[in-house]
Amino acid sequence: MRLPGVPVSLPLVRSFEMKERVLSIFAVSGVELYFVTGSNSVKVWLFPNRIEKTNSVAVNKNIYIYLYLSKIVVLVTIMKKKNRIFKILRIFFLYIPLGFILLSALWITILKWVPVWYTPLMAIRSVEYRADNSFKTYKQWMPLKKISKNMVMAVIASEDNRFDQHNGFDWIEIDKAIDDGKHGKKLRGASTISQQTAKNVFLFPSRSWVRKGFETWFTLGIELIWGKERIMEVYLNVAEMGKGIYGASAAAQQLFAKSAQKLTSRESALIAATLPNPLKRKANNPSPYISFRAIQIQVLMTKIAQPEWLKSKKR
Repeated sequence: MRLPGVPVSLPLVRSFEMKERVLSIFAVSGVELYFVTGSNSVKVWLFPNRIEKTNSVAVNKNIYIYLYLSKIVVLVTIMKKKNRIFKILRIFFLYIPLGFILLSALWITILKWVPVWYTPLMAIRSVEYRADNSFKTYKQWMPLKKISKNMVMAVIASEDNRFDQHNGFDWIEIDKAIDDGKHGKKLRGASTISQQTAKNVFLFPSRSWVRKGFETWFTLGIELIWGKERIMEVYLNVAEMGKGIYGASAAAQQLFAKSAQKLTSRESALIAATLPNPLKRKANNPSPYISFRAIQIQVLMTKIAQPEWLKSKKR
């Protein structure tokens, strides 16, 4: 088969390179082919050494057959598919993660100063109790300086003894939980107040490794951007403390008919004792177990040192 302007003895292509959407193919004969693939057509320019590069010929049947038989057309198709795959991979593994990182960092930064008025858990509870006419959401944002120190120390004693010492994850408790699991003991939670805050504010409650991964990211974010004092402030304003009750202020008003600033050590310990399951446990009508648990929490409150940022707060 003889091609216009191309020797019959043209050897197979030895090398190629992709530059933008143009593939340059070099043959030993010195003939240089440039071709691009459009959606409906293929164009080929033949540039022998002795001809100006302004000349071109449209692809004809013989040239197309030659390109096909020499695997060049197949090569272009494969490269186009690879480019499409690389583009998809860039979107999923570069652009989407980068966008998530930037948006989540902005979100965390904004909430360092803006009160958290609503959380995913509040929305879920509203849907779950939509048929209950007596259900109502009680929520009032309260600055940390207007919440009793007893309440702060009660949740630290109950939920996270090393709250002011770790970077968001209590590895001692995590190791203990892992050891208990290996020995067949009942699994117990090892989530810190920081982790619980990240979950409550940014995520829907669920048990999955995906959710745990996002929780880890947001925990690191609030530890870095918010700091311990802000984490505690947000936690004591969004934590579920009863049916439709969120935060220490709403709990104090609904359960003990007083302000959060006036909560006693006993009342704070009772509220903290219900936190693992506030929908079934009641701080204002404690069971023998909750009452005993509150006593344990009160004892711990006297043994755990107050954080420096809490000592400096005037109430």
